[in-house]
Amino acid sequence: MSKSLAVIVLAAGQGTRMKSDKAKVLHEVGGRPMIAHVLDQVAPLRPAKAVCVIGHQADAVREAVEADPPKYEVDFAVQKQRLGTGHAVAQTKAALRGFDGPVLILSGDVPLLRPETIKRALAEHNKGKYTLTALSFFAGDPTGYGRILRDASGDFCGIVEHRDATPEQRDIDEVNGGIYLVDAKTLFRLLGKVQNDNDQGEYYLTDIVGLAQGEGLRLSAVPLEDEAEAMGVNSRVELAQAEAVLRERILLRHMRAGVTIVDPSATYVDAHTAIGADTVLHPGATLRGRCKIGAECVIENGAILTDCVLGAGVHVEPYAVLENVRLKPGETVEAFLRLKNPAALAKVSRKAVKSGKRRVSRARR
Repeated sequence: MSKSLAVIVLAAGQGTRMKSDKAKVLHEVGGRPMIAHVLDQVAPLRPAKAVCVIGHQADAVREAVEADPPKYEVDFAVQKQRLGTGHAVAQTKAALRGFDGPVLILSGDVPLLRPETIKRALAEHNKGKYTLTALSFFAGDPTGYGRILRDASGDFCGIVEHRDATPEQRDIDEVNGGIYLVDAKTLFRLLGKVQNDNDQGEYYLTDIVGLAQGEGLRLSAVPLEDEAEAMGVNSRVELAQAEAVLRERILLRHMRAGVTIVDPSATYVDAHTAIGADTVLHPGATLRGRCKIGAECVIENGAILTDCVLGAGVHVEPYAVLENVRLKPGETVEAFLRLKNPAALAKVSRKAVKSGKRRVSRARR
């Protein structure tokens, strides 16, 4: 098999700090489950193999991936007992049998990593002929993170966990991002050496770094340009923080493509929404799901659209609520009108206005 790329996504955990019956990776950011964002991060690299490790609510996680699939095939491996991240990765050995290239290991609760960051790390990993590459970042507050250790030449030589770090090591602000590139054969060989002699009785993936360093293998640590890319979502607070970062990215993308957003701090657009140039979104406008908005539309204050398709020049007046509605070019939706399905639109009478456009209103039901 070619030395391209295989991907492992760890998505077996429950996420107890979320205080939820729902598996952590199923909580939504930007209108999509976190795991969908993670799988999309590697789509531009066209991985040769991809395995999602599932455990808690395995069927629900599998269904979520299949309902919003990436543009490549994903296999599943079940971690029946949650015995740590190293144990989770080991469950993918059968699925990756025969693959001899680098394996990218991601967490299903890290939805903000950018594809270009992965491309850069993979290029450095391959160019330097490294056996293991860890992605790191510089933390404003490194408390609790594993510290990246570098030798006198600045080369990556290990990771020390916060609880085991000396006072001098705790002053290091470059920390482990929990994202790795490891050559497949070495990965599973080192995992076979990982022990669970720790307080939790678990097999930690990070232990392979020390094992690799002890064997004198070539290691690299590639710092992320943005700390947010390594943000793991473990609580509702962090979920809101990730939502804010992603929402800003989505709105910036649309504004750079020619969409006017009057007040980005009060506008909400889900990740799958498409918007044509010269459309204007007023404060409080909310576009949910897979909306497709044509060019030169106006979505006024407080309007909420879910899975709607709008032709060019459509005007949605304030506080209209539309769900799964298709509107023809030039139509106007009256303020406060609520339409929840296509059949509802057929029942609403329409009247022409002076401009020659059509107005969808409550009149003459």
